[in-house]
Amino acid sequence: MRPALSAMLVSLLAGGAGAQVPPSLAPGDPAPELKIGVWLKGGAVASFEPGRLYVLDLWATTSAPCKESIPHLSELQQRYADALTVIGVSEELPQVVESYVNALAQAGKAGYRMAADPDGSTFKDYYHTSAREGLPAAFLIRDGRILWIGHPLELDKVLPRVQAGTWKVEDARKAFGLLYQLQIFHLVFERASGDEKLHILEGCLSAMGQLVALDEDLYGSFRVDQFQLLVGPLQRPKDAYALADTILEKDWDEAFSLHDLAWSIVDPAAMVQDRRLDVAMKAATHACELTRYEDAGLVSTLARVYYTAGDVREAVRLQERAVELAGKDAEPEQRVLDEYKKTLRDREI
Repeated sequence: MRPALSAMLVSLLAGGAGAQVPPSLAPGDPAPELKIGVWLKGGAVASFEPGRLYVLDLWATTSAPCKESIPHLSELQQRYADALTVIGVSEELPQVVESYVNALAQAGKAGYRMAADPDGSTFKDYYHTSAREGLPAAFLIRDGRILWIGHPLELDKVLPRVQAGTWKVEDARKAFGLLYQLQIFHLVFERASGDEKLHILEGCLSAMGQLVALDEDLYGSFRVDQFQLLVGPLQRPKDAYALADTILEKDWDEAFSLHDLAWSIVDPAAMVQDRRLDVAMKAATHACELTRYEDAGLVSTLARVYYTAGDVREAVRLQERAVELAGKDAEPEQRVLDEYKKTLRDREI
């Protein structure tokens, strides 16, 4: 399967913008046969049992996101024990994987089958043929067919729909193609010229919009990415703030989406000409309310909104709270606080 690319993008890739093999494995395709080298935890799985769900999770001991996803997969294995088998596979040496897994298991954080695949056959059959970028990478399989490919943390939104019979593999395949287009856009962007970059950004905007329309539950967060493109490099503030209204409505209970919206407006490094601080204030304030002012990053963003609006004293007060919340990792927040305090001193002279 190869999603359609513009002639310009094809020429950029042909010109050496980066090696990228189009995916030959996608949702809806038959799942490759398992060729696990060494089973380290749990019983071996020789083949996919008809009717049963399988999550094949490809990971590495050196990946921080993998460390975060392993406890989550353990919870899913426990929650769906009657219907689901989770298999974690690393292509590292068995002794490296085993030591890491044993430590996690002792801490109660690895409650599913684990294996090592030192010859890389499983990664070749799944990871490379699906053109994945980054780990972990999860493949949901039933009846010998791939239902979905993505990040393990997204399974919370996928498994209930599969269990309820409402999951549409054809939509998952379309989404997979659109996500691959975004991957290609990212790959060629830096090598493109000015006009080509605008073309690529418009392509990103379109692909994101199609993803949201296809599956709002899984891809609704792309609205914030669309907003960032519209309010910044594409310089379409009217469209951007119309979309901001939608984000405030649809994601009113999603603290981090609201945070990202606010930060997109007040980020000093962003190329934003029309900074609607009323929108940023509404989003950042509610994000902090949802998290009870207990998240350092969210409080710091609200402080930046106040600072940008000229209320430096309130910005200092909030940034002090952000420093307190950040604890041992407070150095970046402290630098921002020092900036705000200097501005306040200069104003009072």
